[in-house]
Amino acid sequence: MALARQRGDDAEAANRLRTALLLARRRQMVEAFRRHRPDIDALLASRTFGAEHFPNPDDRAFLSRLLAHLGIEEPGSSTESPRPADAGVPLTGRERELMRLVQSGLSNPEICEIMNLSRNTVKWHLKNIFTKLNVPNRTVAAMVYSE
Repeated sequence: MALARQRGDDAEAANRLRTALLLARRRQMVEAFRRHRPDIDALLASRTFGAEHFPNPDDRAFLSRLLAHLGIEEPGSSTESPRPADAGVPLTGRERELMRLVQSGLSNPEICEIMNLSRNTVKWHLKNIFTKLNVPNRTVAAMVYSE
């Protein structure tokens, strides 16, 4: 990736990074990308690379975790901290349990297995949580949620 960026070939660099991320996600490897932070930041800034290149939600979630770990702000994300839409609407016990698992970095299939729920039920709970917390995705929900 770094060599492609040095040659000015951002498209090739983005393809190489995308491939590396897909392989790294299987083992939840994030620290290995620390030395590539400047290149990743530059590719994101140039809009050559981003979450929209990952159709799989688990891949997008891994990318978000990686960027957060590296201290890189996702393009289009707000620097303002989201606030719950209605503090009077608490999460249910099941939603709180699910959020603890989301905060630990588990994927939907892993959460399904632990909680003995279907994928659709987990998605339904997540949608309700996002609405209650007034957040766009699981990464932001994990950052703002506190019991």
